[in-house]
Amino acid sequence: MVQCFVDRIPCEIEYENFDGEVSTRVIHPYFLEPRPESRTIYVYAHDAKTSSMRWFRVDRIRKVRDVRIGGTYSVPESFDITDVTRSSWGIWQAGDELQEVVLHFQPEAVARARETVWHPGASLSDLPGGGVAMRLSVASEIEMRHWVLGWGAQVEVIAPDSLRDHVAASMREGARMYDKQVSPG
Repeated sequence: MVQCFVDRIPCEIEYENFDGEVSTRVIHPYFLEPRPESRTIYVYAHDAKTSSMRWFRVDRIRKVRDVRIGGTYSVPESFDITDVTRSSWGIWQAGDELQEVVLHFQPEAVARARETVWHPGASLSDLPGGGVAMRLSVASEIEMRHWVLGWGAQVEVIAPDSLRDHVAASMREGARMYDKQVSPG
């Protein structure tokens, strides 16, 4: 796969989707995207089967075969991965409507929240009491859930309600788990 990407050679892949369905397709890899939170790599590619651009999770690719018969391909000069992912937290593409996400970080998390550009469209503003608010618009808040939960009590989800409800339910369930006595061993 990497060699096909580097040499711009179309490749035939056998791909297993999330539901376990396997299909064979020819792709032209445009971009490789490592995703540290899932410890995997995605390839953004033109899919000849659907004549569309798609993300493929590399560890779901069962077989790869280069198909040099058609020669090489070229990535259009107009292609810009930043434009493709502008409204994504990860790889999910925007539909017609973006979700506005508002997070309030506690004072002890401000330095960490400020030191990284978490999303190109994120803006930070100071809150009374020393915290910081982050605002951004994304295609789907679902991709953010594990990241938000990783901040624990150092962040409060203000919007959207779907993210707030998910985080609250996960934290309540976690608290119930830790309230139980655990026998040693």
